[in-house]
Amino acid sequence: MTTGFVASAVEASLVVLASVLLAVPLHAIGWVAEAAALPLVCLGAAAVGLHLPAPAIVRRLGCCSLRRAPSMGLALGCCSPSLLLCAMALANVRAATPAAPLLRAHLWALLGCAVQPPLVLLLQPLAASLPWWSAPLLSALPPLLTLAVAAPEGADPGITLVSLLTHVAALAWSTAMVRRSFTLGEAAALAQGVAALSADALLMTRCTLAAGGPAATPWGHWGRLCTAREPEAMGIEAVLAGGLALTAAAAAVLAPLRGRASPSARAALLVGGIALALGGVLLPWLEALVVLAPSLLALALAAVVPAFALLELVRVGALPPLARPLAAFLAAFIDSRDAGTLVLTHIYLLAGCALPVWLQSALPPPPPASRAPLAAAAVRGAPLAGVLVLGVGDAMASLVGVRFGRTRWPRSRKTLEGSAAAAGSTLLALLLLLHVSSPDGAPADARTWAALAGGTAVACLLEAATDQIDNLFLPVAYQTWLLIAAVLEPWCRDSSCGEG
Repeated sequence: MTTGFVASAVEASLVVLASVLLAVPLHAIGWVAEAAALPLVCLGAAAVGLHLPAPAIVRRLGCCSLRRAPSMGLALGCCSPSLLLCAMALANVRAATPAAPLLRAHLWALLGCAVQPPLVLLLQPLAASLPWWSAPLLSALPPLLTLAVAAPEGADPGITLVSLLTHVAALAWSTAMVRRSFTLGEAAALAQGVAALSADALLMTRCTLAAGGPAATPWGHWGRLCTAREPEAMGIEAVLAGGLALTAAAAAVLAPLRGRASPSARAALLVGGIALALGGVLLPWLEALVVLAPSLLALALAAVVPAFALLELVRVGALPPLARPLAAFLAAFIDSRDAGTLVLTHIYLLAGCALPVWLQSALPPPPPASRAPLAAAAVRGAPLAGVLVLGVGDAMASLVGVRFGRTRWPRSRKTLEGSAAAAGSTLLALLLLLHVSSPDGAPADARTWAALAGGTAVACLLEAATDQIDNLFLPVAYQTWLLIAAVLEPWCRDSSCGEG
């Protein structure tokens, strides 16, 4: 067996296991269609990923420029966003919050997005004589037709359509327009994030302008998904979506001008465009959303990620005066994963730590620890997943693995000692933070400790096995497994739980 096949097999096994574990509570709350669709989509992505090794995927997508890696991470990239969103939706159902229908609609949209990359691989030989964008566009038709014909309860055609079309565009750009900066799995995960953010930002704007109720617009049916949102969450989403949209627009404008306009002219155009967008679009949008001051940490993270993306655009476009100092600074930290057009590892690290923080507002309040100690600890720990698994676990894995590692994982440079250090340090840091920050303190019962340890071990096993950029996938995986532990435990013991 090759290294890539082993990595793909471990990634696929963890993905399928998570989908099966989530299918049990999905069926219990009456989401029967989701309980069947989630494992089916994950099994399909896993089967295609195992059937087509990385070299075969690169050959089949000859029009694309993917980052060379032993594994393309197809199952991990396609299914991780859906698994996390499903766990979040179940947690909200357990707590009987009004956000559950919205998360359910987004789940169906992401499941439609998840089948697109495998379909691209299957359709590519049939579309070989067509333009490069034909396979991604054709891959959006089956999920659209399926959702239109089957019309599963909880799905929303507007959110699904916006998500699928945005996903097609982001997937095509990241795989065909940028040289060797993404594996297919990384591109799929990022494209799903862009799709969900775009659809939700549009919905948030429409709901705000319509005062939270149905309006006489083509999207009037979205009124049922309009729920009260915290101003902090709206501000974070608006800053993040607006900043990334600004970066994408700047890249689209500046790319055709390279070679036609001087670097100084392009730099001046970028600065002027940023000023115009901030004054004419983003700030009025924030004012229309009636956004109050968000927490400093979450707002800073939401602003810095697009800022880093704009700086990378400056570096790639060789725009004075910052391009040369940036290139010289980043050169010392570049490895094989950043050998393509874009240098993204530092952005992934920031976004990986930030994502669980941003998603905190979509999680319900934790149940009382006296009723559900595991769910209480897991829900409180979920927003810390990125900082714990990257800032503590990944750092300890590198330190211990380099200094004391002797026993290597099969077909890997990573060591068993490093993985054990990552799991132990992450779990201890989680328990310490729960002891300090939770009103209930750290959990005392062995069952809760064992479940939290199991979720931590799974995330660290993924870190040891995956060929994908772990800064991107580990926070998603760790938060997903913490929430899986939370939703597998009943949140109360009587009929007042609000399970449906």
